[in-house]
Amino acid sequence: MTFEQQWIEYDFNPFILFSASGKVLSVNAEGQYLLGAVDRHTLFELATTYASPSFGFKTTFMELEYGRFKIFGIMVGYVTEEEIGIRFFQTPSFQFTQPEIEGNLVNIYSLIDLCIATNSIGSKSEFAKDLDPTMPETRLNTDQLRSTSRSSTSRQKDYREAKSARPLRYPEMIPAASPGRKYHNESI
Repeated sequence: MTFEQQWIEYDFNPFILFSASGKVLSVNAEGQYLLGAVDRHTLFELATTYASPSFGFKTTFMELEYGRFKIFGIMVGYVTEEEIGIRFFQTPSFQFTQPEIEGNLVNIYSLIDLCIATNSIGSKSEFAKDLDPTMPETRLNTDQLRSTSRSSTSRQKDYREAKSARPLRYPEMIPAASPGRKYHNESI
């Protein structure tokens, strides 16, 4: 089987090649399923009805339904009077769903400043920031970030300095001021 024949064989769209008398000469895998749902004479009639008046190919958009097959168009072609082919353009049977967007579009620098200001109240820790200024606004769950920031800061109360660098790298360890100690930057 040549590459072109394999391409047709495994196509999602049914393809059937008829002889001039209406016998099936060739059919791809999806075409076999279609022939199980509808009589071949009906499909041959459809091919001859929508064929180009002269040799060549003609595409027609129409809505057809045969069992599980929902068709939005057909292409009929012939180059001799001996055989005629029909290809059905099938509508996908599944629906694409848009993912649910979580969080808000925020300026990460403003949010980090807010977290530092909130967590530095009553704390002896000093906070230092080393951030990438080219980072665009980011979509994230701000409540989760504030909660994570509070829990991280509460574990670091005994340290003089907490430093956060490149806050959106996964996973990242935040070095604390005490030698040899690092804290994991939870999911942001």
